Amino acid sequence: AFHKFNAPIMMPRKSADEELELSQAGASTVTILLSRSATTASGNSTQDSATAKIAVIARSPHKRSAIEDKIVHNLQYFTFLDDRRSFANVDALLTRLAPVGTVYLACTETVDDARGAGGKKGNRAAAEVTELMSKLENVLESRSDVTTDASNSGCDNDICVNRLDTMSKNQATALAKSSLKHLLGGENSEAFLAYRGDKQLDSEPLVEWCLGQFFNADRSYREESDESKGTYRIEAGTLNSHLSLDRTAAEAIHLLPPRSGSGAALITGGNGGNNSLFGVLNHCKTKMGSRALEVWLRQPLVDLQQILRRQHAVAKLVENGIGRDRLRDEGLGTLRGLDIDRLGYRLIATGRAAKEEEERGSGPGIGNTSKALESLYKLHLLADKCLPPVLEVMQEMLGGNDEDGTDQNDQDEEQCALRSAFNGLCKSEKELQKAANLAEAVIDFDAAPRDFIVNSNLSEDLADVKDELDGIDSELNDIHADANAMWHDISGKGNNQVRLEDVDSNSNTTCVWQFRLVDTNAEKLLQNQSGIRVHRILKNGVYFSTKELEQLGTKKKELMGEYARKQKSVVTKAMMVASTYVPVLERASVLLAELDVLASLAHAAAYNGGAGGDWR
Repeated sequence: AFHKFNAPIMMPRKSADEELELSQAGASTVTILLSRSATTASGNSTQDSATAKIAVIARSPHKRSAIEDKIVHNLQYFTFLDDRRSFANVDALLTRLAPVGTVYLACTETVDDARGAGGKKGNRAAAEVTELMSKLENVLESRSDVTTDASNSGCDNDICVNRLDTMSKNQATALAKSSLKHLLGGENSEAFLAYRGDKQLDSEPLVEWCLGQFFNADRSYREESDESKGTYRIEAGTLNSHLSLDRTAAEAIHLLPPRSGSGAALITGGNGGNNSLFGVLNHCKTKMGSRALEVWLRQPLVDLQQILRRQHAVAKLVENGIGRDRLRDEGLGTLRGLDIDRLGYRLIATGRAAKEEEERGSGPGIGNTSKALESLYKLHLLADKCLPPVLEVMQEMLGGNDEDGTDQNDQDEEQCALRSAFNGLCKSEKELQKAANLAEAVIDFDAAPRDFIVNSNLSEDLADVKDELDGIDSELNDIHADANAMWHDISGKGNNQVRLEDVDSNSNTTCVWQFRLVDTNAEKLLQNQSGIRVHRILKNGVYFSTKELEQLGTKKKELMGEYARKQKSVVTKAMMVASTYVPVLERASVLLAELDVLASLAHAAAYNGGAGGDWR
């Protein structure tokens, strides 16, 4: 029987920090509508005991290529017949759409509707609907391999499947049209007119019914505000645009590593670096590159020109071993630990919250100002420290370019992936320089990355608090020196044995700093001293604090809280500006990910077959 919902699923408003955790790292939201019969635009329907009609709506983040690009989400729609026994086409489509966060599942008829025929025929129809929905739900819930850690969303299963109530066809169609009219840019917008004139949609009413179910699942999907207007793009998807791989095929060729702790992992053996095709090929230096490689493997190309374009780039990198290694180590290596996609999600969330607070005085606000400034700091790192080495190495590898990154040899960018990436990254670097200047004007780089605070010269109130914070550093050095002298006196060992360390902000303690002694036997001597509190004893030493250190930490927390309150207006305005650079970030992320994957494939080819051509 269906799980019933009395109302559409509603998500409470979150702060910028909480909203980032729900961004699901780019995961797709998928809505699936099942029909026992294939209904045509003329209203005729046919039933086949072996197949079912499926419509799928997939919403995924849109990687923008320019600041003026307003599109935030892509909507892809699919419609096809599927085998009732295995739902193989749905299975293959999930492989392509990964990572998948939430799946909404609905049917064109309820059990009561099916039973309306009466008698044995009605009972058989009702049982058929129940069986089909349960079987499809089981297929979806078994696909733990298409999820990410962030997409769990609190569900018991790895993939979050929600059954929706059946909407009337007229209600679903009306909701789809009214929602898309706003989200595509208005009634007279080019995108909405193209949607209304789409002949494929006219011939497949199941798609609009599925769209209605999607928008009804969560009101946030159809929010009608000035910010959401024109932020969607809708397009048809086809099952044959990429090589189709269902779960059975992917597992048979060991496409991706089996999940740790699973039966498949025990049977396959090995480790993450050699028990799958992904593990063998993944020598990526960045998180964006590893994600892109997984997408490439899940969606193998069928377009010959695109295949040759990638192979040409890999061949160039295989042949130029020194340049390839420099690109990976000196260039892409600077991006290790910097997740540009995640940075973009945080800037979007913080910028939206800042705008709401600034313009309407409402909303949850930007949350922790230190985390907001940390995002701006990372934006500066990308523009000032990470991109220049990548471009310097690529310029030496490619040659033949002038100062604005254009190709003097007039090579066709569409035929040279490396040249295209270089020119695109040159443009991104120049556009991000203004963001870097903003960061330098706002952030106190003398305190970063230990503390993320605003430049005190922006406000007299901030300057007074900053003077007190600077005084704390001097007091901290004195307390550290006293701790070393104390340990020298009671142990007879040399000075500078006591290490001063910051306490993890996520730990359940009120301390800001702590001392550590490498000698785990030091606990006995420390416990005999008044004013010393031992926190814990680990393999790497004894962690403790003194009364003076804890008091100074409390004082710093109070001053940092006061500083955060006084700097909030400055941070809010800065984050509103910083969020406008997200489209540039997204374009840079796509280019860097592609470059990283190509270099990774070339590295694998060079060490597994050489440059002779067998690697192809």
